Amino acid sequence: MPATQQHIIIATVNLSYYFTMKILDTITLSSQSFSDRLPPYLFCVLPTSFIKLLGSSKLRSQSAIFSLLDNVFYGDAKSVLLRLGKNIHSNGSSDESSVAQTKATVIDTGHSRLGLVWWDDSTSNTASASLLNKKSLISRMVRMWGGECARIAQIYKEGECAVYLPEVFRHEPHFVEALCEGVVRRRYKFTQYRSVTKDEQTPVTVKRNSTALGKQPVHSQQETIKVLRFVDLNYPLNSISGRVASYDRAYSVTRTLVNLAPCDSTPTAIVNQCREVARKRNLRLVVRDEKKLKAMGAGAFLAVSRGSDEPGFIASLSYRPQILRSQKPLGPKIALVGKGITFDSGGYSLKPADSMKDMKLDMAGAAAVIGAIDLIAALKLPIEVVAYIATCENMVSGCATRPGDVVKSLSGKTIEILNTDAEGRLILADTVTLAAREGAEVIVDIATLTGACMVALGTPYAGLFTADEELATSLQRSGEEAGELLWRLPLGAEYRAMMKSSIADISNMANTRYGGASSAASFIESFVPAGVRWAHLDIAGPAFIEKDTPLGESGATGFGVGVLTRFVSLMAAHYNEPQKVRGMVRTN
Repeated sequence: MPATQQHIIIATVNLSYYFTMKILDTITLSSQSFSDRLPPYLFCVLPTSFIKLLGSSKLRSQSAIFSLLDNVFYGDAKSVLLRLGKNIHSNGSSDESSVAQTKATVIDTGHSRLGLVWWDDSTSNTASASLLNKKSLISRMVRMWGGECARIAQIYKEGECAVYLPEVFRHEPHFVEALCEGVVRRRYKFTQYRSVTKDEQTPVTVKRNSTALGKQPVHSQQETIKVLRFVDLNYPLNSISGRVASYDRAYSVTRTLVNLAPCDSTPTAIVNQCREVARKRNLRLVVRDEKKLKAMGAGAFLAVSRGSDEPGFIASLSYRPQILRSQKPLGPKIALVGKGITFDSGGYSLKPADSMKDMKLDMAGAAAVIGAIDLIAALKLPIEVVAYIATCENMVSGCATRPGDVVKSLSGKTIEILNTDAEGRLILADTVTLAAREGAEVIVDIATLTGACMVALGTPYAGLFTADEELATSLQRSGEEAGELLWRLPLGAEYRAMMKSSIADISNMANTRYGGASSAASFIESFVPAGVRWAHLDIAGPAFIEKDTPLGESGATGFGVGVLTRFVSLMAAHYNEPQKVRGMVRTN
């Protein structure tokens, strides 16, 4: 095995060899293509009282895994961490001679019983340079291991974790914040419908280690991490705690809205959440009810909402930063548009029962937009942003739209509705038209739009659709830095041709079963006025997961909050002085 192929190992007390190997398989870090890009850094998450690492003899039997330690190390009753330093050289064999001697150093961690350590080959300047040149990749790794640390803290019911990072990290707040983000994302639990009361989800506090050497560790019996204590960090932590708390709130609000039962997460409840965000962040809220929308001529939206007894709304939350209120804004006005179908039965094009049971998640796009505007306002990003939330139910009734009906959209275009289960594109058509009319120069819509996108990309990636190369680059970079990955899929006249109608300007369903994600995006694109920059994110895959990951338990993921916030931050950095940008994306 070449020396460049390093592997991430997780080792904890009471974790079996099989489970350790299972983690490696799950996070796919032992694959050839991914390993080749890893710098020589190694994470270990270790309980710091009576540490015992897995025996190296077992690991040496696997040719793809390096030895963790040449011997077993026991800590004393004091709170300690291991810093492991070794130069690994291997020619592919599992012979002991191919593994350099291991050195262990005890590092004081105050009274924290749980520690997160990053093994550091400090002799390698090349490794440090490689690390800094791959910020997006490393940020994703750091974020994931912050999540793994939170998971282990839950197992051991530890409320604190001490964190030791290599020296190169101690000058990079980007990585510190990524680690904190991973912790807050993994510690989230949805317990609203549980009869057993859990610990209150208080914000994570970020501190330096200032506890006297040798103080005995305290076992706090907490359900989740509440304190992260950084050891020897050369970066002021004054602002990190506040940003981490804002990040925690934004993701928690987003995930809870999606996880709620559809009887509780109604369009009215979504609007009430918008009111709460507007109140907390001092945003301007406009709520357009069905009466107002009818007067405006939003026939595409009303074609979906009219089948339900629950009223539908298009709400907007306007953020204009304080530093720009007395001057002309620098940069374009950005609109974030979210699809908020709080329950999707399919209408008269009724979904099968098995497909319908999870359709509470069809408002994940709107939830992500609410979380993003909350975070954008909390970070005080110096650019104007308006969040549009289009929310209603898609139900069956005597008033519901029939397949074959023709409606007139807000843009004036007529739409033949061939399939009432293709409803998301209808409400987005009117909402992007509204955003453009109200002065948006850049529009990014986000929606759980098509099963076709999920078939194409699975759950790791969301689909990205845009004809704007710069917009595509910015969004993909934002997704990489946020750990919310985007894969660009095609648009074009070929897909627009699939949406032709024989009796109206356009139909809401393609004339072929193939290319469904691209034809749906092309439908929305046809309602974007010329001169307005536009992109569409189809998050049908990553918005809701069925299995636990390092960044969260099964359920809503909050996908979209990070990528939208970082995109806005990048736009602000581009049009404003770099020192004014206070977001989570660094511009250097």
